[in-house]
Amino acid sequence: MQSFRRMIRGMKEEWQAEFVETGSQALERLAQARFEVVVSDMGLPGMDGVQLLTEVRRRYPDTARIMLTGQDERDALGRILEASHQHLAKPCEPERLKNVIARACALRRLLRDEQLKRVVSQVGTLPTLPELYDELMAECRSSIATAASVAEIIGDDVGMTAKILQLVNSSYFGLRVRVANPAHAVQMLGFETVKALVLCAHVFARFDAARAGGFPMVQLWKHSLAASAFAGRVARLERADQHLVDDASVAALLHDCGQLVLAAATPARYAEAMALAAARGISLHEAEHLVFGTTNASVGAYLLNLWALPDPIVEAVAFHHAPAEWPHDGFAPLTAVHVADVFADEAHAFNVGHVNTGIDEGYLAALGLADRLEAWRPKLRAADMDEEELDPPAATTTRRSS
Repeated sequence: MQSFRRMIRGMKEEWQAEFVETGSQALERLAQARFEVVVSDMGLPGMDGVQLLTEVRRRYPDTARIMLTGQDERDALGRILEASHQHLAKPCEPERLKNVIARACALRRLLRDEQLKRVVSQVGTLPTLPELYDELMAECRSSIATAASVAEIIGDDVGMTAKILQLVNSSYFGLRVRVANPAHAVQMLGFETVKALVLCAHVFARFDAARAGGFPMVQLWKHSLAASAFAGRVARLERADQHLVDDASVAALLHDCGQLVLAAATPARYAEAMALAAARGISLHEAEHLVFGTTNASVGAYLLNLWALPDPIVEAVAFHHAPAEWPHDGFAPLTAVHVADVFADEAHAFNVGHVNTGIDEGYLAALGLADRLEAWRPKLRAADMDEEELDPPAATTTRRSS
């Protein structure tokens, strides 16, 4: 704690910080003043870190929540993930915590942008989390969750079961065995990827009305799947831990969800943005900014933050077009998503007729990764994917009767 105090003192021109000893003291101070970030140790006396951050989430949903955890607290990982935007294992270098706090502050500023809020207010009601996702989250938090128990929940939704089995057997996931049931699918894909597929399918089904406006739903669906597969591969090539691989895959799957929100809510204006991009030979997100004053990346990040997805996923969605604008200190989900998005666009079947601004090689150079592009490219081949008939989910999923 002393090292953290010294680090904060060194940032006194940028940040003001207060230190307290207990969760109840923290809540007292939060009631008296506005704080951007709360950093809590899991092992607080009395009220533990999860209880504190859960209460912070309820009372102050815009406040970033960061948890410091020890090796003996792994059994509580599900609760920690639910309560915090990000968690860091102890011992944690002060510089690492400093960078995480800086990113959390920057993300909150983006999400509070007044123009973004105006655009979102015009959208109407944003989609809520699907019931199936809530059930999956509850099960995955359990210390006794298994592939079979998660699959049982998925199996209750006939449409979702069919879609996940179709996806897991497609070339996007590159599995070499035939998957015939939900339990095998969960075992092969992992909990996080399955949950992300449920979310992504929900977003596409919820905004099925965007089809009526001429929006290229099929292309975007395929693009999202390809980007997710590519992001996971890039992260694994960089020998990232499984948590980062999962975050990269999930973020890439959802990185363009803001396009669906805008296209379904304002089809005429979104058609205008698409036409403008084609006419001027500019990227779609540049055209979005001219038409809406914000981009699909910001709108998507706003939605995923509303759904309380982890900060690294929200960051990757928010800045996948402009990663250099984000404070960075190493390979992150954002890195994988930025690269995967461009590679997926380069595969001709996944672009939607607009210019892609390309990979930010300066950003990669700043991370010491400029020479990795040629190592990644041969591993990210999509030529065999574009022939598959993988229609996006429609709003027709049904639950089995009990």
